[in-house]
Amino acid sequence: MAIDSKEMMKKYFKIENGEVIFTGSKLIIQIPEKFIEDDITQINQTTVTTLGIFEGLIFDDVDEDDLTKYNHNFVFKLPAIIYMNPSHIETSIVTSEDLETETLVKEKYYNFIFLNGDTFIVSTSLVQSFGVVDSFIKMMLNGKIPKGIRYDEIATIWSNCAFINGSGAMGSDFVTLSTITSNLVRDPLDFSKPFRLNAEDYYKKGIYNGKMIRYMDIPRYISNFTAITGSDPRHSITVAMERIYGEGKSDTMSPIEENIM
Repeated sequence: MAIDSKEMMKKYFKIENGEVIFTGSKLIIQIPEKFIEDDITQINQTTVTTLGIFEGLIFDDVDEDDLTKYNHNFVFKLPAIIYMNPSHIETSIVTSEDLETETLVKEKYYNFIFLNGDTFIVSTSLVQSFGVVDSFIKMMLNGKIPKGIRYDEIATIWSNCAFINGSGAMGSDFVTLSTITSNLVRDPLDFSKPFRLNAEDYYKKGIYNGKMIRYMDIPRYISNFTAITGSDPRHSITVAMERIYGEGKSDTMSPIEENIM
């Protein structure tokens, strides 16, 4: 029988002297090496500092090494910096698809392993940092938001991240954050379409998120014209997103096409 997130947190974690202690047999949190490179996660000996948005895998058998055979999983959704003290830190290789080259690539991940009695979070007090908002944006733009986070939660978490860490509204309203999110999350069966267009159909099937892709990959899927204007990917996505003016159109016209029509 499935355990909801609140019951799982009560069953496998406890607060003791201001710390969050893991009370199960084994917990593994996987962080891509890209997070280390982008300074989203830092490792200092046995202390891990990271943005609190990740997936956790709980194993009832402490000797189980196959990461696909976890007994329970959860998604941690705290848009703030947390400090953790795992028992062990190991590395593994995960194979995924590179949308730009349409090939399978191997990516290095860090596995933070917690055993019974380990400190999952060093302090329940929130640490405010302006840099956390940048870390969340990097996570989004690189398509690394955990799959377990619902599509309709992403913009809210982003907004909360800015509020918690003292950035206010970042000069943008919630509609702007939702618009950016809707362009990054695509229909899993057709990347040319935003997930929002078919969200209800997916929700009926129990699927609550689409495929989040990297910002530099978006132009090639939404328009033949914008797909070839990618020498500067940051500029390309800005142009591509601004040019989407009709949800029912399969492609957008280039400036040349607009002028000769």
